[in-house]
Amino acid sequence: MSAGKRITLLSKDEIEYFYDIPELTNNDRMVLFDLSEADHKKIKNLSTEAVKINYILQLGYFRATNYFFNFTFHQVQKDVWYIINNYFPQVPFPKKQISKHYHYDNQKRLLKRFKFKPFTAKEHVKLNQQAKKLAKRHVYPRFIFDELLSFCHRWDMIRPAYSTMRSIVAVALQNERDRILKKMSLHLNKNARSALDALLKSDDSFYQITLLKKDPKDFSTGEMRAEVAKQQMLLNVYKHTKLIIPKLRISAKNIEYYGEMAKFYPPYKLKRFKKNLTHLYLLCYVHQRYLKVNDNLITFFSYRTNKFYQDGEQFAKEQLSLDSEQSEERLIKAGKLIKLYSDKRIADDNLRPTALQIVPKDNINQFAKDLTATEAKKNRFIWQ
Repeated sequence: MSAGKRITLLSKDEIEYFYDIPELTNNDRMVLFDLSEADHKKIKNLSTEAVKINYILQLGYFRATNYFFNFTFHQVQKDVWYIINNYFPQVPFPKKQISKHYHYDNQKRLLKRFKFKPFTAKEHVKLNQQAKKLAKRHVYPRFIFDELLSFCHRWDMIRPAYSTMRSIVAVALQNERDRILKKMSLHLNKNARSALDALLKSDDSFYQITLLKKDPKDFSTGEMRAEVAKQQMLLNVYKHTKLIIPKLRISAKNIEYYGEMAKFYPPYKLKRFKKNLTHLYLLCYVHQRYLKVNDNLITFFSYRTNKFYQDGEQFAKEQLSLDSEQSEERLIKAGKLIKLYSDKRIADDNLRPTALQIVPKDNINQFAKDLTATEAKKNRFIWQ
């Protein structure tokens, strides 16, 4: 089986949308089969009514899809009857098909009219080159297909048949994989291979990679301790990925794609692939997973830090509430301190000792802060 037959680019409905003759309503027919003065002149020079009907059919379908179809008059009889009734009312329904020669001549006329290029060997080469570039960006088959369609549209090129498109994409994917695997053979040393192989070793019927695939249920301390254990398990392999991946020249999207393959396949299936392919999947998976585990730990750290601060603010709020009850007592003491300066019965030498009887020396600084700096008081409670 060819590589092209093994990949799926489109669903059945999508294939019908891109490659089946469109089913038209009467409103569609009024627009798509409308003829300009130039069309009437061109049709006038065609040999038979059947060839003329074929031209109008292909004109309408091309307007709708930018694509040419092979069909019989019987297959599209509703459209044929619409054309007969509007342009050739005295002509009966065609009994025979026109020859391929006339059918393709009409296509050439339409290509010239719309300034489109047919899909030839030259265009095939262009699409192969474009697909090769696209595969380096992202090896997701549908991405390449969509981009190739856009390429055809930009260059006014008839898109190739589905089987051809599938073959082009498959070859591009295989070439990109071969390129990476060849580089893997050059740059993946013995230590890196051993570190990757260790992920597929089972311990009491459990694979290391199975543990790595488990996401934390929440941000509890227990779950985060498990994340730290994963981080330590991944660290040795990650050091290799940092050195090797840049040499492979893989895009971020392709690292993500190959990493997903390691996540998708169970360990026993990964062990059945060719060694280099398995190593590629694991290499990309570890590279991503290590960063993901770090993200989880950073998020946990932020979460816990915010929680500590929120708890501190709540504590400060409660303490400030209690503190407000003591504010009257502080104001009374502050009033007594102020009165000392106007009390002539107290000698200047005794002013300081008398003040310290109201507010002890060890408490005087805090007493002043409590009177003048509410925000500082709040921060003190938070840190407390």
